[in-house]
Formats: sequence, C-alpha cells, structure tokens
Amino acid sequence: MKKLSDMLSFTQSRLELITNQCVDDTFVRDCIRKKVAVLKVLVEQNSIDRQREASLIGEGPSISVESGSGSGSGSGTLGFPPPWHDAHHSFSSAPGNNAVKNDLTDIDVTSTPTRLTKRSKRKRLAGEDCQEAPKRECKYYTAAQKAVLMNFWFSKQGGLPTSEEKHKLMDATGLSTTQVMAWFYNSRRRKMEDWETYMNRWRKKHRQRTRNNKK
Repeated sequence: MKKLSDMLSFTQSRLELITNQCVDDTFVRDCIRKKVAVLKVLVEQNSIDRQREASLIGEGPSISVESGSGSGSGSGTLGFPPPWHDAHHSFSSAPGNNAVKNDLTDIDVTSTPTRLTKRSKRKRLAGEDCQEAPKRECKYYTAAQKAVLMNFWFSKQGGLPTSEEKHKLMDATGLSTTQVMAWFYNSRRRKMEDWETYMNRWRKKHRQRTRNNKK
C-alpha cells in the first residue's frame, strides 16, 4: 500500500514537471496521465480490499484459551463456550468412544509392521498360535547333480529319460521326479533355442552368398 502511494505521488510530481517543461509535448503528458489513472485505481482497490478484510476479521468470533486449564478448551469473549464445545462433549461422553480411545492408546508404536508377499514366510493365524507355512521346494541343482544329469543328457543325445532311467537318476542325484524332468525340459528348450539361432544365422549367410553369386 505504501509503495503504491509513493509511486502515485512520484508520477504526479513528474507529470507536473514535464508539463511545465514540455508544454507542446502532448504525447508524453498523455502517457503519464494514463499511468497516474492506473495507479489511482490500484490504490483505491487496495484500500477497499484492506477495509473489507478488516471488517471480516472484526466480525469473526474471537476465542481465547484459558491459562491453567489442562484440557486446552477455549471460551468465547463473553464467557460462553464455543459452538463446537457441545458437539465435542457429546462425542466424548458416548459409551463406545472411550473404548475406542483406550484401544488406540494400547497400540505399540515401536512395533515394525510385517509385509507379507508371495515369496515371504506366510503365517496362518489360529487364535494366538502362529504356524509357519511349509517352505517351497528348492529347485537349485548342485554341481554333482548337474554332472550326473549332463552325462545322461549327452549319452541320450538330448532325449528324455524313460521311467526306469528316471528312477535311476533320482537315486543318483537325490532329486524328485519333478526336479529331474524340469531340468531336462529346460535343457532341451535351451538346446532347441541355440539350434534355432544357429540355423537362422546359417540361412542368412546362405542367402547372402546366393545373392553374391548371382551378381
């Protein structure tokens, strides 16, 4: 507000100075007059807004906090309780709300929440007893198990084992039927992918060689 008033007074003084010095320069005087008019509008609007804010603040109820009261409840300037006091009193005096308050205060804030995922140890809650779910069967193979399976793989030239050979492999490796067959299926899939990649490269080179021969 003070800044706008200073700008307005400065522009008005400059207008008087230029008007006295440049009597015939109407363009400069018109520009300064327009600036003065804009500044006057801004100053008036600012003063109106400030008066409106002051009136709104004056109309609102003032609440003062009584010193020495442990509850921290405020009271109006006339000594009457504020409007929200009755609603708060009725809510706190309800029979079920005190139980909710006690339950909230009993929560242990230092406990760390446990996030359960598909791969984490799941627990089934049965009353107060917690039982851990059975662990998933490990599908990793040791070096000795891989050696036995690879030797059989090369001897069969990529073929799958029969039921009798499957039991022999299970006895030699200590793996289950599912683990043995999973290894063979994965190995066969990887072998087929490598073979397909090799054939695609060979076909590409063959086409390129054929085109060069035609030229």
